[in-house]
Amino acid sequence: VLPRRSVLARSYSPDAGKVIDGLEQIVVANVDRLLVVASWREPYIWPALIDRYLIAAQRNQIEAVICIHKVDLVEDPVEFNETVQPYQALGYQLVLSSTVSGDGIDSLRMLLQDTTTVLAGLSGVGKSSILSAIQPDLNLKTGSVSEHGLFTGQGRHTTTQASLWKLANGGMVIDTPGIRSFGIAGIAPNELSNWYPEMNALAGKCRFGDCTHTSEPDCAVKAAVKNGSVSGLRYKNYSQILEELSA
Repeated sequence: VLPRRSVLARSYSPDAGKVIDGLEQIVVANVDRLLVVASWREPYIWPALIDRYLIAAQRNQIEAVICIHKVDLVEDPVEFNETVQPYQALGYQLVLSSTVSGDGIDSLRMLLQDTTTVLAGLSGVGKSSILSAIQPDLNLKTGSVSEHGLFTGQGRHTTTQASLWKLANGGMVIDTPGIRSFGIAGIAPNELSNWYPEMNALAGKCRFGDCTHTSEPDCAVKAAVKNGSVSGLRYKNYSQILEELSA
């Protein structure tokens, strides 16, 4: 068994909604890159999940790239740009793709060359479809988005276990099962802002040293959100994750 040089992990939850503190579920180890795949529609993009993956990658020194898939379904370019711009501003590489129009497939094929990459995201975002477009002879199963049931608008689990595939361009890719949640493991609530670079840059500028950037007065982060120098979307994601960690 090779030593782990990188690990992507989430909080261990034996059943829906129940997390066991301190325990992690290893998703994959020894990868070079995490490709976070989010679809614009079908299912709708979930920025807070993107943030969770980015934090997990940062904590384990894994390069993260964001792929916004199904861009052929974009109806409002202004809404789209408002959603993706905060990630571009932070310097994350962003790939816009569609297996319908073919956009971004060549870029993704080059991205996966000569590296080991794990694909992760919600059920139904199109991870397997992307890989099939990049290399059709992989013969991967793909499915449609569910129209009924509790998780309406999210995909069916066409990928049921992590699979390692060797690509013709020399790269290796791990296709992981689609998820419906990704709990952050091993972070205390007061450490969360450290993993938001735009908030961490304001460390020490709040009135209180233990500021959670939520209800405290004279908070530098809240002031930055108000003046637009910190994304309101990212702050909303931060607040949601903080509430979960504090529960």
